[in-house]
Amino acid sequence: MRGGRCDKVSSPKECMNDKYYVDVSRICVGTEVKNYKAMCEVLGCVPCKGSGNDKRSQLRNWERYFRWRREGHKYIVTEIYDVPLPYVDGRSLREGVYLGHIEALTVRLLASCRNNRLYCLKNDLYAMLGFVNGNYEDLRLRHSDIIENAVRSGEMTSYDVDDFRIRTAAKLNKILFTALNSMQKRNIIDYRTEYVIFRSDPASHMLYKDTADVRETSIIEDAQAEILSQMDCHNMRDVLISGRIHEFNFKINSYLQESYDWHGVYSRIVLSYTSGNGEISPLRCTDIGNLTFSEIRRDLNRLIMDSLNEQAANRYRKKSYVPDGEFHYHRGYVEAQRDLADYLLNISFSDRFEDMWSTFDKEENFYIKGV
Repeated sequence: MRGGRCDKVSSPKECMNDKYYVDVSRICVGTEVKNYKAMCEVLGCVPCKGSGNDKRSQLRNWERYFRWRREGHKYIVTEIYDVPLPYVDGRSLREGVYLGHIEALTVRLLASCRNNRLYCLKNDLYAMLGFVNGNYEDLRLRHSDIIENAVRSGEMTSYDVDDFRIRTAAKLNKILFTALNSMQKRNIIDYRTEYVIFRSDPASHMLYKDTADVRETSIIEDAQAEILSQMDCHNMRDVLISGRIHEFNFKINSYLQESYDWHGVYSRIVLSYTSGNGEISPLRCTDIGNLTFSEIRRDLNRLIMDSLNEQAANRYRKKSYVPDGEFHYHRGYVEAQRDLADYLLNISFSDRFEDMWSTFDKEENFYIKGV
């Protein structure tokens, strides 16, 4: 090995004889290895035969230890982690492509908050990180005149809108919490979800907010289960799919006000540095670390939109081969999904970020010093 280049090396003296064994002591940033088989020799692992699931699983395991890029058959190491990333199952690993961006953005957001702690709604966090634009809330609440006009004019169908809503809600939730769980396991951040209750002050009759304790949290969750049962919904996903979120919230708040004199309840996410000292943790991806906050948001936004658009195209292709008489997506399905992604997600089209900061800056929980 000379100058970071490795064309051929001998096997390590003590090879674990295991395709999942990884020894990074023989590589460094800039190391070049001519092909997959030679890379296995360098890492001390056994090459997989063929290019099937075993090899893909092995490559995903390598991603826990280091990053690389490909030039033809060649592997070029771009970063080595001091501590391997935690193991997650294959489905979560597919969400790992967003992790570096979300980590970089979250670290910078927390560095801008008082006591390095951030309180926010999940949908607001989506907007802060660049998952969605300012129009996305209209989709969730079902009051977008532009979308309704597009359906009436035949540019898209109600099914297109509902399918986009369901796919996007599931995708964004998975991306966000996969990243938050990974950062928490690596002691970069701590996060939790909690309920906030609006109460009335007996003397002034003014409303104020208060965090729910353990007993009150149990009351809220029991009430949610009861309302879901009354609405013949198994979970919140059913509520969102049926577009009955307003009805659900109204029933919950009415019940809690009648039973406990609470004037409203909502859930929020609380993010904070584990250390509590405000020190920015080393980023997992040095090339992301060199980008500005706005550039990282735009890049993450593009990755999410590309993934959702690819998912829609794959669904359409798979259904193109089903027998006649079975469900088919209409010919304009993919284009409709792309149009919805552009209108509801693309932050170049409409961005809530600056407006959100100016609003949050007035909250007593934290202040923004700038990101």
